[in-house]
Amino acid sequence: MRSRASDMPDHLFVLGTEKSKPYTGRGVPVKTRRMSRDPAAHSAFLQRQFNNAWTTANSAGGAPTAIAFTQREGVYLNVISAADHPLNLDSLENRQLGIRLRTVHAEVRDGHRLIIATIFLPHSARASFLKKLNEYATTLTKKGGVRHAALLANIDDIVTAALRSFWPPAD
Repeated sequence: MRSRASDMPDHLFVLGTEKSKPYTGRGVPVKTRRMSRDPAAHSAFLQRQFNNAWTTANSAGGAPTAIAFTQREGVYLNVISAADHPLNLDSLENRQLGIRLRTVHAEVRDGHRLIIATIFLPHSARASFLKKLNEYATTLTKKGGVRHAALLANIDDIVTAALRSFWPPAD
């Protein structure tokens, strides 16, 4: 078993080719449908899923494997929407913390449309992400709404991203 990324075959890595370009959408904000969930129970579930994905991604000692694609600085995670509900993509990315939205695609499973977003989460942003999950369960906004509900309510799962996550499925 190979233990370091440098020992992996060259055809699995494309290094130094990434380029980020800022994007700001131009349009009228659309009110999205939000899942009606118990924030405390949903937060606990998402925290378990996040911690499982984080552990899986880091269990290879930082080396990419067939099931987990990591970098020394962080991990790639797939955030999966609830059936027929959108993800709040603007809130998934936080450039100040280094959380980057990498790919987004839709899949149909059992007749329902899912949105799958692949994000890069640096190790330094892990605590911030967990804080949002905790505040979702315990904190209300000044207007009495659930804090971070726009970001988290429509998330159905968080899993470790595989290499295939970076390409949309073939039609």
